[in-house]
Amino acid sequence: MSRKVAKEPIPTPASKIPAVAQARVLVVEDHPEHRAALIEQLKTLGVASVGLHDGLEALADIERQPPALILMDCHMPGLDGYETTRRIRQREAEQGLPHVPIIAVSAASNAQHLKMCMEAGMDGVLKKPLRPEELQSTLDMWLEPAPQMAHAPVDTPVAAIDIRTLYQTSMDEDIQAAEQSVQSRNAEELAHFAHRMKGAALMLGAHEAADAADRLEQEARSATQFDMARAERLLQVLKEAIARYFAPVDSKR
Repeated sequence: MSRKVAKEPIPTPASKIPAVAQARVLVVEDHPEHRAALIEQLKTLGVASVGLHDGLEALADIERQPPALILMDCHMPGLDGYETTRRIRQREAEQGLPHVPIIAVSAASNAQHLKMCMEAGMDGVLKKPLRPEELQSTLDMWLEPAPQMAHAPVDTPVAAIDIRTLYQTSMDEDIQAAEQSVQSRNAEELAHFAHRMKGAALMLGAHEAADAADRLEQEARSATQFDMARAERLLQVLKEAIARYFAPVDSKR
């Protein structure tokens, strides 16, 4: 379920809240497969959405047309979700605009992440992988009248084989990028790609790979001095976990 982590939102007059049929939800997510999966989930729930790659695209889009709700990834290159939210709240305050609900969508769930969401001005937090009933609850809370599911929810994070295949290609690319980050001793980049792979693994239900990616991310973020040998070992564990998960797919090709 969505968890409130910010001050009570500025009330928006009922006449200003779009009906769900006309509601426009922004999905701000740099990972193309996450973005596609979430857009498809919203479609199933009867809600139109627009997918955006990063915070700068989101800021430009809301200038053209204010959305009814924003689902905001927090860890994006360049302008991350926290800073994007702060800028949106600053714009609302300076121009006297209605409060747009912003819900964080992230694989992170620790206390620091929740604190950063609250301080940025977000209204709730959803943890990847999103289940239809959790997303439905968020829409019920923030959109009026509440949308209804087009059909019964599928009890898997991602059901479509084409999305699974897309994730495999994306994770292969992230592995290569992570290997380059290790060789260049760039802990920040390594943490970024590990986080992306953790989110992808969670969306797929690949828990062994998600745990391995989380260990690699935490090592990259917390180490005071870059330990290449340890980073290489953790990355190898992650590669093997990903290979095991996708082995049934590869065997059918």
